[in-house]
Amino acid sequence: MIQTSSRNKGCSIVANSMMHCRVSYYFWWGDTVGYKREGGAWVASNGSSSSFSFSGDNVPTYGMDNSALQSAGYIDSTGNLAPEHDAAQAHWGGKWRMPTKQELDDLGSKCDWTPATVNGVSGYEVRGKDVYASARIFLPAAGEGNDAPTMMYELAK
Repeated sequence: MIQTSSRNKGCSIVANSMMHCRVSYYFWWGDTVGYKREGGAWVASNGSSSSFSFSGDNVPTYGMDNSALQSAGYIDSTGNLAPEHDAAQAHWGGKWRMPTKQELDDLGSKCDWTPATVNGVSGYEVRGKDVYASARIFLPAAGEGNDAPTMMYELAK
């Protein structure tokens, strides 16, 4: 079973053993910088301003299959992001890592998604099925970036 963080990168609030935070940083899969909206502009986690937008044209890993991701050096042979492309590894170190594409796909297909509100934050309670029925995580609704739905939104559709 995969262990998850109690908070998003950039979020310091934890409540009731379920992740709770208003939107913190947005990362595209394979990005180690992270961006958040401040005053209508995207600001990188390193504090620099950016004209970045979350669209397929600006997200290098968008639409790539595992073979292409591996050839481009984004993932290793097991599907894990290479450390230089892994936001969890870059920001938290140790054994932290981002989920693989397969693990993200499994969240969509092997879990039940229920709209939920925790401490005033809307999102989804994602609960495993069958032998994993006791496993759950709250994923806050992340909204949209530059009018392009975030992966969170796409998984929940």
